[in-house]
Amino acid sequence: SRVYSVNIHPRKDRILVGAGDTKGFFGLMYVDDESRPSLLRMEPHSRTITAIRSNPVENDQMYTTSHDCTLRRLDLTRQEFVTIREDEEGDGSTDINFVEPRVLVYCTSRGYVGVVDMRAKKHPSWEKQLHKKKIGSVSVCSKTN
Repeated sequence: SRVYSVNIHPRKDRILVGAGDTKGFFGLMYVDDESRPSLLRMEPHSRTITAIRSNPVENDQMYTTSHDCTLRRLDLTRQEFVTIREDEEGDGSTDINFVEPRVLVYCTSRGYVGVVDMRAKKHPSWEKQLHKKKIGSVSVCSKTN
């Protein structure tokens, strides 16, 4: 397998690098902290991890999405993943980004874009097909000048 996605966590106290591979494995490396294990390896997905994002407000959270049709949140303190979105029809997510600290936007291999509001009990909060084919990336500018 090979690395497919990488994220450098924006912590101020240490440097964390998360990487996802083509088999669904996730590695977290504590680059500058010798008191912790240098590498943590988990298998949260069964297929390629397409994107990894750090929560801009919650320093103990990272999010992953995969071709296995799931979006998951990693709790760095507990070192466990929780499923946020799962598509039973086989629509794999290709990218995720934060609109606000508790609101994610994602895109899928079948041309959908969706919004997940972490404050809501039901996920996703909104989803719409915007294209007939795969949407490879999604980015939102939530601030205007």
